[in-house]
Amino acid sequence: MNSKPFLSEDKIFAGEEIFPYRIKLKAVFVPKDLVDFRPLVPKLTFIKNKKAWSWHIRIAMREIPESDYITIRQALESSI
Repeated sequence: MNSKPFLSEDKIFAGEEIFPYRIKLKAVFVPKDLVDFRPLVPKLTFIKNKKAWSWHIRIAMREIPESDYITIRQALESSI
């Protein structure tokens, strides 16, 4: 995270919805290619319902355990 949370009414996406709760982020790692998330689901502890896993990653600003971060990061790094 590169900033404290803040509010803004500026539009950042096409469409009608405004997402006012924001933080500034600094990229720590950007993979060259897309990485399939589905093989990670069984390994991630923050995803409680493995059948409805996509719901768990749609929640904005969700804190995840460091072990899950490491699992995701390793999957991204192996895609190089």
